[in-house]
Amino acid sequence: MYLMHLEHIVYQILDLMESNLYIDRNCDILSGYEDLETVFTLPNFPSFMGCVSNPSEQDILADMTFCISKSSGMIQLNPVLPLQVVYQKEHDSGTTGPAWLAHHQELADFIHRHSPNSIFEIGGSHGILNAEYCKKHGEVEWTILDSNPIPVSDCRATFVKGFYNSSTEIHHNVDMLVHSHCLEHFYYPREFFENTRSLVNGTKMCFSVPNLQAHFEKKFTNVMNFEHTYFCTESVIEHWLQSYNFQLLEKYYYKDDHSIFYAAEKVEHINGREFVNEYDYNQKLLSEWVTYHKNLVSEINEKISKTDQPVFLFGGHVFSQFLLAFGVDTSRIECILDNNVNKQDKRLYGTELVVKSPRVLQQYHRPLIILRSGVFNEEIKKDIHSNINADAEFLE
Repeated sequence: MYLMHLEHIVYQILDLMESNLYIDRNCDILSGYEDLETVFTLPNFPSFMGCVSNPSEQDILADMTFCISKSSGMIQLNPVLPLQVVYQKEHDSGTTGPAWLAHHQELADFIHRHSPNSIFEIGGSHGILNAEYCKKHGEVEWTILDSNPIPVSDCRATFVKGFYNSSTEIHHNVDMLVHSHCLEHFYYPREFFENTRSLVNGTKMCFSVPNLQAHFEKKFTNVMNFEHTYFCTESVIEHWLQSYNFQLLEKYYYKDDHSIFYAAEKVEHINGREFVNEYDYNQKLLSEWVTYHKNLVSEINEKISKTDQPVFLFGGHVFSQFLLAFGVDTSRIECILDNNVNKQDKRLYGTELVVKSPRVLQQYHRPLIILRSGVFNEEIKKDIHSNINADAEFLE
């Protein structure tokens, strides 16, 4: 992912605030047509989805506008924000909790099934995937390209600092391209696939993406955001794979609604398939998602206005930022809870709320916790009830 240290971009951000913060992306990224319709806008949304120590006066807020293409049904944000604003520093996504660890372990097994000899991974910042692969399957030649590498101690990969683009050189002996929760971050994903044209036939690509369609259908609070700027669904991914001569070898659903693993192989030619316009379905999906969250926040505010219980919000991340943007009343919230020690005692960007360890719940009787963490809800509740406070109640 595109990450830079905050201290390197302070002046760039100040310049952006004085000029135009937005980058217009007026064309449908699937069809290429300029036919986007605006559906919904969340004004003044935090541009960064992490936790910081700097004063809130330095936060950059921007309108998050959801659009839909009449020609394809693609849902995408327009405009988008400069990468150095969105990825101004590491926010530790995908590094904490048993679900993420199991994801990396199962993805490592999935990769191993396709017999790599030399791997080139895009955006593997921490090298956790490589570390889990080596523990179980032994070392393999593995290079990670990332703009802000922060390798874990047991990673055995070679890191290259930089971005994946048309000038990226991949050694001729690389036989597998790997990326995990990366594809959905590209502003122009067609450019990524264009860059794969240089791969030789027989090169495999193994990757993981979030199951965004399941997330939308289940009304998860965070589906798209300033990092996930388009609706990266199975039909879209498989259209691109076929369009760029990748034969699908295997598809695996991790935890049903968490992620989807793909294995594909570059071939000489494959018959592409026409993309079916999904406008009606996607427009209904997005409209229902918006209505659901407006009603949810009204219910949350009514509940917390009538209770004497201490109220907490779980997640020093974009889940919480969405709830607050939809209007959750912060006046009753004691603090934000998060298991990630790198977020604790910092402020959630775009808010005045400080993040604390869930251990603080030990001192409260029947704490009420607002929880909208999607696929992670059950593991969070289990951990709190089993290890911290058995009387905690959850508002989901």
